[in-house]
Amino acid sequence: MVDRQLQFSPSVMFYGAPPDPRGKSLARFVMLAGLAGIAWLLGRELNSRWNNTWVHSIAILAVILSAVYTARTVTRVYAELPAYRLRAELWDARDHVIQTAVLEQQKRVEVSVIDMKGLGVQDIMKSRDMTGD
Repeated sequence: MVDRQLQFSPSVMFYGAPPDPRGKSLARFVMLAGLAGIAWLLGRELNSRWNNTWVHSIAILAVILSAVYTARTVTRVYAELPAYRLRAELWDARDHVIQTAVLEQQKRVEVSVIDMKGLGVQDIMKSRDMTGD
């Protein structure tokens, strides 16, 4: 019997967690490109039927609102940078421990767990012992 979770989307649902934004980026691009094409065709059709200042004003307002939404998204991503920087520093420290152990030819290495709960990433192991401390 096939696992229901793996049956629908094995590439992005492999770990049993919602896919991260990188896993959704191609699908989002295709969806947005399709919506842009539909909007362009609809706008061309509306312009051929009702070529007046109201339609142009509504179109300009829609473009301005889209630009404001894009600017809002940029500021939200910029606000999350400190968390990503902290995570990168933790990964670098963890990698340094692993590389040092490899150079010393150790067979087993104990590394600290990186808690990603606040970054929108579900812990793969789902262990109660993994607190990130």
